[in-house]
Amino acid sequence: GVEGLPRSAAARLMLTVMATGTPALAAAAHALLLDIAAGAAEDSSPAAVAREIRRGLESEFCAVRAAALAALAVAPPILGEDADAGAAPTSSSSSSAVALLFLARYDPDEANRVAADSVWEAYGLAGTDLAALVSPAAVLSYLSHPAASVREAAVGAFADAVAALASGVA
Repeated sequence: GVEGLPRSAAARLMLTVMATGTPALAAAAHALLLDIAAGAAEDSSPAAVAREIRRGLESEFCAVRAAALAALAVAPPILGEDADAGAAPTSSSSSSAVALLFLARYDPDEANRVAADSVWEAYGLAGTDLAALVSPAAVLSYLSHPAASVREAAVGAFADAVAALASGVA
């Protein structure tokens, strides 16, 4: 990690460095992000660390999204804010996290889609009724996201979320 900096802030910093830094800095930040993610369970707020890492999935840069997915793969599978206390996340606290992971499965980059599917499975979301997990409304806001890659992913994610509804209509 980054000594003296909370893991959540360090994760945010590493994602920013990867998005804005030189290739050498980005490579170093990637390694640190994985270290931060691997130690997230030891943090006073592992849910905050997970939330910051998930924000990387909204990056316009493919490499940042890939790094966020790699970090999520080594971090504890935390979806909700109440997961810090060891409780199962509530639907409301985890719905945006699940929607973001679902969105990542439609990333324009094929390698990121494969990584997102692995994270989806690692988080125990595979084989679950999609309509119960992700509502089309949870994906809707990503259709107007500032990053084109996120908007592109949102189109497919929204279509599949609607298709998963019993009525097939949002």
